[in-house]
Amino acid sequence: MSRRPHSPPLDPSAPSSLSKKSEDVEEADTLFKIKELQLALHELQEENDHLRGKLRTSEARLHALEKSQAKRAVYLPDEILRLILLRAVPSTAFLDTSHSLFYPSPYARALTTRKSIVLTCAQWARVGYELLYETVTLHRLGPLVALARTLASRPALGDFVRAIYIHLGVLQGHTQLYLHVLQAVLTACPRLEHITHNAQLPDLEGAGRVSHHVHYEVLGRSLGLLPRGLRKLEILSGLWMNLFVNIAGEFMVLEELSVALQSFDRNLENFPTEQLEFPRLTSLRVSVDRGSVRAFGTVAHNWRTPALTHLRLDLHTVSEHIDTFLLAPSRSRIRYLNLHSCCDTQSPETIQLEFLPHACPALAHIVLSAGATLSETPHPSVRHLDLWTPRGPQLSIDCLERIRAEAPRAFPGHCTLRMVDRALPGATDWPRLFPPTVDATEAVDYVFEGFCVRVTDDAITRVDAQLIGSENEGSDSDYTPNSDDDQEWDSDTESDGRGSDGDDDNDDDEDDDDDDDEEDDDDDENDEDLCLEEEVLAIWERAQALQDGSDEDTDGD
Repeated sequence: MSRRPHSPPLDPSAPSSLSKKSEDVEEADTLFKIKELQLALHELQEENDHLRGKLRTSEARLHALEKSQAKRAVYLPDEILRLILLRAVPSTAFLDTSHSLFYPSPYARALTTRKSIVLTCAQWARVGYELLYETVTLHRLGPLVALARTLASRPALGDFVRAIYIHLGVLQGHTQLYLHVLQAVLTACPRLEHITHNAQLPDLEGAGRVSHHVHYEVLGRSLGLLPRGLRKLEILSGLWMNLFVNIAGEFMVLEELSVALQSFDRNLENFPTEQLEFPRLTSLRVSVDRGSVRAFGTVAHNWRTPALTHLRLDLHTVSEHIDTFLLAPSRSRIRYLNLHSCCDTQSPETIQLEFLPHACPALAHIVLSAGATLSETPHPSVRHLDLWTPRGPQLSIDCLERIRAEAPRAFPGHCTLRMVDRALPGATDWPRLFPPTVDATEAVDYVFEGFCVRVTDDAITRVDAQLIGSENEGSDSDYTPNSDDDQEWDSDTESDGRGSDGDDDNDDDEDDDDDDDEEDDDDDENDEDLCLEEEVLAIWERAQALQDGSDEDTDGD
């Protein structure tokens, strides 16, 4: 059997002309790409070096600029910064914190300025919080609840609160909520010195639907919650005097008191006749209407004020007890007397002042309205006389001219005579805020947004333009900054009526015609009040539900 011949095997190392050519091409391409990448890298390095050089130059210029600015910058202490910012923020004494007919009111604008200061920078925030919280004004129950929540979460803010103005209506079903939250707020403000108390039933619950004892209960129980270390107290909600008399003796450090007497003639047998003594009271303001004349007489007999030096009587009618009040031995140190007649549309009633030289021998500053009859006996200690400008009938103007003519005889030692504008807000005693000076001075304008007062040697006048608006103020204070970076401003719209009710009012005005009658506006406002009250009740119900749930869990355990 024969074998088939086999060809010898190929040597793998033997070069092939075809494969060798392809490898040469690939190697050449690779070298070319490497050179391109190296060139691009070199260009990028040059560009990077150029940018780094520009960055170093910019940093050097910035450092030099910061260094030069640092030499010129002055870091003021907080105390000096506060004095500067006070020039931009009006004191509450200049403003009327009650509900206004116009929006935005001067108070609303001042509140906006205070909030802006807080949000400017860290140093301004330290000072701004004090300016924002030193005076708290509450017009609704919702902001009171929000304020209590804020003070509970940030107790340090309570140290800033010095004054609280309460101008809100309390519905019959909200009495317990109001008292509970008010107690929490008062407890959280250890440095509180001034309270204006005007809690009352709102207009939407008239006397035909709610009995008088509800107002009596709210006022009496809330008066009992007031801190006894107050220095200034204003009770403006139709005072039931026996409620105040029950606790008046506990306010031993009270220095300023303002009360509005209610009609007591029909229940005068229930009027308190206890002797009251206010050892440190230096300033007293009493508002008297036609129904409280006899009550004012009882006050004149029973209140002892040995330290009283400033007295203002707002007379809605002429009281025959003015002489009784002033002739009391404890009133002999009065140096300032303001007899303000509040009736502008009627002819002035006569106010006899024959007793004045004997009753107030130390009197130095007196403010009179039309109708005052000066004493025939000269009063030598009076040096300053102010007169309220009349805006009533011509007879009032004639009476003031007669007082001006008789002043040199009745007050031979008087040096100044000024006119006080009745357009100024009635919440402030302007002649006392700007006492007269013997030396001639230039006019001073206290100019704030929406409000301007000019003080000259012969007048105190409100000179700003009349506010124009069609909305009720209906706005409440906030005192809770809303910013995630600032720990809390989370309840801004909740606690500020301008964040909720104010915007709703603007929307309503855009939809409605400008000629809507007053009744429709009142209905809209009542609807907003009801919506807000429903929101407050919902918050209260959720809190009660959480508390009930925790109690059930405890019982189950």
